[in-house]
Amino acid sequence: MINVLTNILKNDRLDEYPLFEKFCFLKEKGLRKESLKALSSFIDEAKTWDNHAQQNFACWLFALLETSDDIHHILVHPLEMALLKPLLEAWMKSNPEDPRPYRWYGVILNTENRVDYLNNALRLGGSNEQLSLLTLIDIHLNTLWYSFHHISEDLYLGDIKEDQTLLPSPGS
Repeated sequence: MINVLTNILKNDRLDEYPLFEKFCFLKEKGLRKESLKALSSFIDEAKTWDNHAQQNFACWLFALLETSDDIHHILVHPLEMALLKPLLEAWMKSNPEDPRPYRWYGVILNTENRVDYLNNALRLGGSNEQLSLLTLIDIHLNTLWYSFHHISEDLYLGDIKEDQTLLPSPGS
């Protein structure tokens, strides 16, 4: 996959978001303090947009984040907390049948309840939610790996009841 900054800076729609473009450009140059100022201005502007404009930005950004590496370069705390999380939460309330905000919340954002959001995305989107399914599988495999990674030393780190819920029962 391509680095997220490269993906965004080469995207044709970036011109629609000049303050976000400035943030990305400064971030790529390593100018952290200046980039965060530009991001703050962008967030202030984006908060004045109507719901449709905010959702268009989110769709554009999350599509790029889903297909990029090193998304932490763009997905910084102020962007996530001040704009993206509140936007997705409002979206889930206003259109609870749309699987996208659940997928993005579970796959991309930092949240404790990732599994719940991903399960909702799967329930709503079915087989179209392959990224949600793959992310759930990764979460469960990592949980099991952590529980067992010291088993050769006779040390099981997990909770047997919790880990059993992740495994299919015999014969199923």
